[in-house]
Amino acid sequence: MKKYLILTILIFTTFQGFSCECPEMSIQKLDSISLENSDLLIIGEITAVDKNGYNIKIQQTLKGNSVSKNIKGDYTDNPKYDANSCAFYPSKNGIYLLYLTEVNLQNEETYISSQCSGSRTMDGSVVPFAAFNMDKKELETWTKQWINKICEE
Repeated sequence: MKKYLILTILIFTTFQGFSCECPEMSIQKLDSISLENSDLLIIGEITAVDKNGYNIKIQQTLKGNSVSKNIKGDYTDNPKYDANSCAFYPSKNGIYLLYLTEVNLQNEETYISSQCSGSRTMDGSVVPFAAFNMDKKELETWTKQWINKICEE
């Protein structure tokens, strides 16, 4: 019994887990960095979520171009994209502001997003990790201002 206890302790103390660590910053700075580093910025409706990814119906494109109005969001575990521990997993269907990076998977238009980006719901119910301490109403107000600013440019 003592051997099993020691073995269990060794396994848990030597295991290095991988988790997403996002630096905390203001939502304004987060949005600026996310915009600069994304291929596509959209307002889109998450229409389905499953273990392989999520379906997005584009409502408005704020940056970049998409071939289709319906695209796929993926939780890729391909190390080339360095996204698996920080992949953005929408928890529910709804309208989102999504900062997306295009990936080449299965010859279809597919994108990934990071939990460390500014991706979030338009109603403020899903807050970016880096700005987790924001009030829902404050986030919703800033999101509308940010979108207006991008549209004016």
